[in-house]
Amino acid sequence: MSDDEMANILGRSKSSIKNHRVLMGIYRTQKGSINYENVAIYVRRHNKQWKQDSMVNCSFRCIVTGERFDEIHHLVSLNTILNNVYTKLNIDKEAFDINATDEQHRHSFMQAVYEEQTKYPLGVCLCKDVHCQFHNQYGYGDNTIEQFEEFLHINYPGIQLNTN
Repeated sequence: MSDDEMANILGRSKSSIKNHRVLMGIYRTQKGSINYENVAIYVRRHNKQWKQDSMVNCSFRCIVTGERFDEIHHLVSLNTILNNVYTKLNIDKEAFDINATDEQHRHSFMQAVYEEQTKYPLGVCLCKDVHCQFHNQYGYGDNTIEQFEEFLHINYPGIQLNTN
């Protein structure tokens, strides 16, 4: 769907649609085509079942505040999951371009991602402030369940992580 079509449906300006798309890391190179800035953005946009399962598991609330959540935090970093998938599929992660891959290979890649992430607990729903606080303390990438448990213990001692 074009930015114009989305703007009409959503009652927004074309520029606001484009700005939101760019913020999400989705770029258009020619009319009708969408390019993803990187594989992680592609996976995040197509990981709908994991997101839904994570939201249901958290009762659609931030596990820290109990309020409406803004983001879903991977307890095991997405980069760790992707690195395991690259290894399993024998893919050179530096050369892999999700945009240049045909639909069948993208589907196979996502199937491998789904399979790999089932080895780990679902994500946890967090409000933006809590999510930023975690990443400000522990950085981005290579994050672990143990880090998140430590984060809760130090910053929110009454909150227990349920990884069932």
